[in-house]
Amino acid sequence: MGGQAAHAAERPSAGVVPPLGKVANGALLEEGIKGDPSALKWLNGRKGRPKEAPPSPEEARLNAKKKAVQLDQRSSWDAEQADMSASVSQALNLSSAPPEPQAGECLARPDSNSVNGVTLNRDLWCQRYRLGSVLYEWDENLNISVKVGEITMEFTAVVAGRRDDRSVRVYYKAVPGSVDYDVREIDRVIAPTMAITIGADCQDTGCSRIGQPIYKTWAQWNTDDTWWSWDITSDEAASTGPDDVLFHNWYLTYQGSGGGFVFPPDGSRTPERTIRCDSATYFKFGETTYPKACINAEVIPHLQYSINSAEHGAVAEHIRTAQNEPQNTWPITYLPKRIPGKFTGDIDDPGLHRVAPESVNYSENEKERKGACNRTGNYDGMTGMPPYNTTTHDCDEYPFRITEEGAASPDWDFSVRAVPLSQNRSAGASLNVYVVSDRILYDYDEFWVEINDGTGGGGGGGGTGPVDDAPLVDAGPDRTGDEGSAINLYGLASDDGGAPDATWSYTPGSGVDAGTSCAFGDVHSARTTFTCDDDGVFTLRLTASDGVNAAVSDTATVTVLNAPPRITSLVPPDWQVYKVGDPVSLKATFTDAANDTHTCAILWDDTTTSQFTAQGHACEQTHVFPHAGMYTIEVTVTDDDGASATAKTMVVVYNPQGGFVTSGANFASPAGALSSNPTAAERMRVQLNPQYQQGEPGPALSGGRVSATLDGGAFTLESTKLDWLVVAPDAKAAVKGEATVNGTAGYGFVAYGYDDPAKMRLVVWPLSSGPNPGTSILYDNRRGTDYDLDRADPQPLDGGSLQVHE
Repeated sequence: MGGQAAHAAERPSAGVVPPLGKVANGALLEEGIKGDPSALKWLNGRKGRPKEAPPSPEEARLNAKKKAVQLDQRSSWDAEQADMSASVSQALNLSSAPPEPQAGECLARPDSNSVNGVTLNRDLWCQRYRLGSVLYEWDENLNISVKVGEITMEFTAVVAGRRDDRSVRVYYKAVPGSVDYDVREIDRVIAPTMAITIGADCQDTGCSRIGQPIYKTWAQWNTDDTWWSWDITSDEAASTGPDDVLFHNWYLTYQGSGGGFVFPPDGSRTPERTIRCDSATYFKFGETTYPKACINAEVIPHLQYSINSAEHGAVAEHIRTAQNEPQNTWPITYLPKRIPGKFTGDIDDPGLHRVAPESVNYSENEKERKGACNRTGNYDGMTGMPPYNTTTHDCDEYPFRITEEGAASPDWDFSVRAVPLSQNRSAGASLNVYVVSDRILYDYDEFWVEINDGTGGGGGGGGTGPVDDAPLVDAGPDRTGDEGSAINLYGLASDDGGAPDATWSYTPGSGVDAGTSCAFGDVHSARTTFTCDDDGVFTLRLTASDGVNAAVSDTATVTVLNAPPRITSLVPPDWQVYKVGDPVSLKATFTDAANDTHTCAILWDDTTTSQFTAQGHACEQTHVFPHAGMYTIEVTVTDDDGASATAKTMVVVYNPQGGFVTSGANFASPAGALSSNPTAAERMRVQLNPQYQQGEPGPALSGGRVSATLDGGAFTLESTKLDWLVVAPDAKAAVKGEATVNGTAGYGFVAYGYDDPAKMRLVVWPLSSGPNPGTSILYDNRRGTDYDLDRADPQPLDGGSLQVHE
């Protein structure tokens, strides 16, 4: 028979392959029936619905990935497997029997005894199961079908992919002596003479079968120890995608016959399994190329490294840290790292994608790796990896340079670390073999990296075990910050045996004041904060210990700058009113570093000053003003390093016996003085005569009034209340009150007057904005100047007079 091959292969021993029971995990059964013609109608009604059209290549790829995750099927390539390259060569020489030792390893797995079988890797799938026929007889009296028995046999199937052709070979063998005749006594004689036909097939576009189904009686199958095989081939002409990728679904077919039973004309089939075929020409191992191949698709391709391996343990530890603790890796970034490539069972976990060596991505990966390793380019002493011994170590990167996700990631989602030179190159060689062995296509296949704690497969991994290198520690860049504030430290401590114990310490420089105290946010975390209550230069040391080697450490310098004090509150507030002779109690509260001392200086704005030592972060003093006036008090607090902060407040001091002011005057109101009509530039006419009456204690006064009119009728003010009157000894006066404007109440005003030469200023604002003038001003003929009487800068009069009576 064309395409099938016979081979007397040994069965794996019962100690390796668990025996299969009569209906272990069920069986693949086809139904046959004996009876009148109506039985065939019943049989046809039992058939399933027609197979749907095959999915697109992309849908097929995702479906295969989902199936692999659902069944937990993972490619088993370990970086230390001695037979990694052997399997590639084996795929070039498929013979009449499945390739060993892979087939034996696959069949020894318990899950091979399942309806889905097990995918060992992308080259090999296998299954141990039962199939057969379930027999019915039509009862004409009851008009129903009655089960009369089953005939089943155990079988072994293996599918091996090729690397020299777009095909897979499907191997099938019945297990001699496994046929079970569970039928009526009347059928015991005829059952062995019945037959079942076994084959393999596919029906997708571009897919075909080489070899014919095998017909044998049950008695013949029960003594047959032959490996039968069929080739499922893929026509690259049917593909329009890169590398001529196509996905196909194959299956085993089986159809019973004989004994007077009627079986479905199309037979039955096993569950479909998916293969992927390609014509990628860039796969090469040694001098051998593999330009075409078909592989099993329902498996997660992943490479395994072991942290206990003498071959690559340091590389494995680096990858595990990058996958599990990306923020504890170089280069240092202030943004969260998301380093891909770890498979956890979640179908959405991002994997890695291989890129061509001649691609821009590949060269950019190498450029960024070198920069991060050597603190050049985009990486400096703050972000790049610390120096290492280049005679004994290499700078390893993850994700790998050969992947799209490598060091060229714009968000620095990668890691570099110094590892022993021999281990880095051994791991790199394993990676290059792996991508050939698992047939990882450029820009298409997704693969993952798994780190385990075992010692790995063969390949010389035994002996003395891995060398435990001393930890790698970097105290990070020198830092600068203010006293009293947390200064971020960007240290890093790593080890090939896991995270080492890390501890910070500090030493004050010679100029640091006695009593200065500093603290770390977390003294055992490489990335933490440092806070001091005084300025100075400090040497910080980060020490790491792995419990095996001598502790190692690195230092960084932190310069703590003096921060000036900050005044947080000041009383009395602006515009507070006092009577001449009453004490004015001033208190300025401030914040500053705990270890500083402070002095206070107060300018009272009456030619007197006060200087004293602050107590409890406050400057507090009482003062009596002997004369009426408006006084802007200035308080300054200075620390022992010379930094200072200043705040001001203005108080009003009145004297009921201090005099009065009269005026009937006018001045040219400038454009912009009246906010409701900024272009108005007319003459302002003002009359005022405020005076404390005999015996009035103040600050409010009942004598006199204030009125003002702007020519043109745009503005008219009439006082309704006088809050206070200040008449200073230097012929200056100010009066504050409430008024109506154009007949509407709710306005405040302050009128200033100087005598000799006569000057006047009028400030008006809506009381809705506050009791004192602020940012919402309706009228001011000297906008932008101070409200203090001595600094008010009134406007010279154009006519009339103003007199201050002391």
